[in-house]
Amino acid sequence: MKYSKEAIQKLGEMIDGNSAAFNWLMENNFKALAMVGNALDNNDSAYKWLMQNKELTLAAFVSGVWGDANAITFLMKQKEFILAATANAINKDKAAMQWLSKFKLDDYILLSEKISQKFKREEGNPAAFLYKSPFG
Repeated sequence: MKYSKEAIQKLGEMIDGNSAAFNWLMENNFKALAMVGNALDNNDSAYKWLMQNKELTLAAFVSGVWGDANAITFLMKQKEFILAATANAINKDKAAMQWLSKFKLDDYILLSEKISQKFKREEGNPAAFLYKSPFG
């Protein structure tokens, strides 16, 4: 599913720590995207919410961002190429970044950069390795 440019931008702002962006997502019926942002912060309840509410492609995106190859395979089988490419771009896959660029998916490129920057800021945080994906 391709989300609106504004929704993806708000998710990126949320990942940067902007609580107003989280509120915007919640108020504009993008709760699932808000839960993605929270899940990327190792919030288990947000990840469980995605799973319980059958937001499996977004849960797989989170898992893919964390490097779960099975989650990427799941996204590809679901024809969620944008989410798969974005997750792969975050994992330093140059071909995925080129694919996003080729299709002018600048909002997803910016999102991948924001998530990558977040992980760099948090590098060395042992909590980052506690995440367990149901796709693995």
